[in-house]
Amino acid sequence: MSGRCLWVRKATWRSKWDGSATNSIVLLTINILMMTPPISLRISPVLYKLTGVWNVEQLLGHICYIGAIMGFIAMGTLRLRMTDRGRQRFLRRNIQTVGAFFVPMGVALFIWGGGEGENLGDLVFDRPSPTMYPYWLLLIATSTYLTVVLIAILHELNRNPVNRVTAKIYLLGSYLALLNGFMAVLFLFSPANCTCWWCGIRAELVIFALAAAASWTKPAKLRHDSGDAPLVPAT
Repeated sequence: MSGRCLWVRKATWRSKWDGSATNSIVLLTINILMMTPPISLRISPVLYKLTGVWNVEQLLGHICYIGAIMGFIAMGTLRLRMTDRGRQRFLRRNIQTVGAFFVPMGVALFIWGGGEGENLGDLVFDRPSPTMYPYWLLLIATSTYLTVVLIAILHELNRNPVNRVTAKIYLLGSYLALLNGFMAVLFLFSPANCTCWWCGIRAELVIFALAAAASWTKPAKLRHDSGDAPLVPAT
C-alpha cells in the first residue's frame, strides 16, 4: 500500500505543499521495514558490531515514526491560514523543540537500556526489560503529544468541505495512533496485548498511506502544476 501511495505521489517529492506528506509515508515505510523480523534479524548483528547495542535498527524505525508524524503536522500547517512567522513559531515549538529533545534522549535511554541485550526480530513481541521502560515511556509520550497536535490541525482542516474527505481519513489514522499508544502502555505490563498492538501499527500505516494517496487528486495535481498556494487551504 505504501509503495502504491508513493507511486501515485511521485510528482510531489519537491512540492512545497505535498512533499512533507510524501516524506512521511517514506519514513513510515522505513519504520515498518525496520521492525519486520526477517529484515531486523539480519541488520541487527551488523549494527551491533558498529555500536555495541542490539536492535539499533528498531530505534531508527521509531525515530522515523516520530519524524513521520512531524511531517504530517508540517503538511497540515501549510493548509491553515497562518502567517509565515506564525507557522514557523508553531513548527519550532511543536516539531523542532520536540525533535531536539526526543532524538538525543531517546538514543541515550535506548543505549542505557541495552536494546534488550539480544537480537530480537520485533521488540513489540517481547515484554521489555525494566531498564527499557524509560525509553518506551518517552516514545509513547512523544508520539502521543505529536498525534494530539496533528488531530487538532486536522479538525481545523475538516471544517473546509474541500479538505473533508482526506482530513477524515487522516483523522482515522491519527485516532488509531492514539489507540496504539494506549495499547503500548498496556504492553509494558501485559505482553498478551502485543498482537493487537502490532496489527494496529500496521493498520495505521495503511490508513495514512490511503489518506496521502487520496489527497493527491486531479484538481490537486493541477494546482501543484500551476504553483498555486496551498492546494486545499482551510477556512
